[in-house]
Amino acid sequence: MSLLLRDRRVLLAAGISLLEWLFVAGAAVFGSADQFPMVLAVVIVASAVQFYALFYRRRSPLAKAQQLFREGRFQEAVDELQSHLSDGDVQALTLLGNTYRQMGQLVDSEKTLREAVLLQPDNPFPLYGLGRTLLVQGKFAEAANWIQKALDGGGQKVLRAELALAHYLNKDAEQAGQAAEKAARLLQMEAYRVLMVNYILHQTRNNSKAVNMMARVADALPYWHAEAERFAATPYGTILMGEVNHLKSLLPKE
Repeated sequence: MSLLLRDRRVLLAAGISLLEWLFVAGAAVFGSADQFPMVLAVVIVASAVQFYALFYRRRSPLAKAQQLFREGRFQEAVDELQSHLSDGDVQALTLLGNTYRQMGQLVDSEKTLREAVLLQPDNPFPLYGLGRTLLVQGKFAEAANWIQKALDGGGQKVLRAELALAHYLNKDAEQAGQAAEKAARLLQMEAYRVLMVNYILHQTRNNSKAVNMMARVADALPYWHAEAERFAATPYGTILMGEVNHLKSLLPKE
């Protein structure tokens, strides 16, 4: 909820909705039937303004950069962000930092995400982004700390999966197991996260049900293989590849 209240588009749209209801209520109480066309016209105009307030950023440079990021066109996303980046734009800084990480530019990624965190210390998005970059750098304990801050700041509960991974790679079996157990209780989580969470449960808790769950989401294994290959030159990538190979050995043979 706190994140929604930070979004000016949401606040503007909510204000317009309130005015619409007040206008309609006033017309219903004090107006007459021949005023209905005017009331309808006002509501239509207000709704159009409300729609624009909520969705106009889809055509913005930030939205374009987000689309480029999703398509894996990272250099184009960086170019788009650098061309239109304004001072204090935490959302753009966070995306830029995350894009640098995907490109393997970890120093630039960390610097950019720390800048975003300084601007909004309680915003879970740059907190999580910084945690992910530190994870890739092999700073596993520090990564776990920032991912935990993201969770404490209202980040999605699925981040517990990344927290479990950070603790696991830091060889903290107890903390990794606790985080994995909490993540495993979530009803909705991406298959690749389910796979890693249950692998960690198998490794830290010897959970008898974990291998069966891993088999159910075995199709998500290529995600982790690609992740290890992307960051093969980092401590994270090297260690992760070994874990992925071990994970694969636990899955049913085709």
